[in-house]
Amino acid sequence: MPARRTAWREFAILLVVLATCGACTRNTDGTDKPTQGKPPKPAPAPAKVDPSAELAQLFDKVVRPEVVFPDAAQRALYEEIPVQMVHGSRVYGFALKPQPDMQKDRHFHMITVAAARRGKQTDPAAEGQTFGPNGGFWDKVVRTADGRYELRLSEGMLLPDSVHPPEFDLERAAQALSSRYDGLSAGR
Repeated sequence: MPARRTAWREFAILLVVLATCGACTRNTDGTDKPTQGKPPKPAPAPAKVDPSAELAQLFDKVVRPEVVFPDAAQRALYEEIPVQMVHGSRVYGFALKPQPDMQKDRHFHMITVAAARRGKQTDPAAEGQTFGPNGGFWDKVVRTADGRYELRLSEGMLLPDSVHPPEFDLERAAQALSSRYDGLSAGR
């Protein structure tokens, strides 16, 4: 039995070697003439549109700190979180930099913007507010004027009483992002 496996293994290796050998390959014109050790050029693959690349190309220009936080002093209080793709949404994040009395593993103030094709986000009717012992959370969903995309803005925070949350207006930020998208998409 081991000899039979070895023979099949050697045969498989020979097939791989022959298939990758430049002098033994079929040319793109269908002939078997030698190719001087160069494999034939593969046929071009059909172009695919990567949805994450499409979102990046559009929304990396839209979701900018200066759009989310128009006030420079307020913007200076936040750091950008690396962009991530999550369930078909391109998610941008901004976190409040550590403040006095904030415990690193407990306290936070974050703003996220998730951009996705229309219908990928949670139902816009699900937006609202949630409060509890682990903080407060607010959501706002807006559709672009052309109806192609949705932006879900979320604000979440749990801060000690001594830290006053920076001024942030979810409605104003949603409007600013939507207007920015409209301006950029009109120029396409």
